[in-house]
Amino acid sequence: ILRNCSRVLEEKVPEQQRKAFALRYIDNYSTREIAKTLGKSPQAIKISLFRTRRTLADNNRKLNQVLSA
Repeated sequence: ILRNCSRVLEEKVPEQQRKAFALRYIDNYSTREIAKTLGKSPQAIKISLFRTRRTLADNNRKLNQVLSA
């Protein structure tokens, strides 16, 4: 699943969203810190993180359906 997540991030998630995701979940930055680092509003960062998590979840669901078939 981790390999799949990595592939999805590279192929389906825009670069700015990947950066925000990495700062949040790898570097443990707060939403405010990410916003300041990327020059975006905190609300834009929240939306970006939501969209990235949704993309990963959708792709993992599809993978699970294939594996369980």
